[in-house]
Amino acid sequence: MIYPPEPFYVLDDITPRNDISLGRYNINMGIKTDFAMKFLDTELTDFAYNKLEELRNITLKSVGLINSKDHRYVFVKNKQDKTSWLLGYCHVEGNACDLGIEGGELDSIINKNYTCNLIEYSSHNVDSMQQSFALLSIWLIWANYACTNCIKLTE
Repeated sequence: MIYPPEPFYVLDDITPRNDISLGRYNINMGIKTDFAMKFLDTELTDFAYNKLEELRNITLKSVGLINSKDHRYVFVKNKQDKTSWLLGYCHVEGNACDLGIEGGELDSIINKNYTCNLIEYSSHNVDSMQQSFALLSIWLIWANYACTNCIKLTE
């Protein structure tokens, strides 16, 4: 097994909500800012993007969610206008069901004036445990794949 030099993400929450106006389930993930900045500075190749999409599709099919071209990973473009490894958001079948970085935070990350130690990914409109599991799974696929491609790893 290959490990990053230090833990770089957290699963903060995956619970049912009391207020269902934002969806029935809540997922909050976070990655360390220094890792996110390395992801932002590293260009995502077409080969890697296609591999991530392949893994995402397999995951969605395994939980019974329809594979749709409208539901893809959405990556952040860096200052050089290149698609980076930093995930802006991912979404699955549903009514705007996604897990992503809030817009204001994303702007400060791109401009490299983000001051918090952790970048938060928040869920929106997650109405089923199936959607929760799918979002968590595809986010983890991205996070681990990004780490292995952007960070020096140890065995």
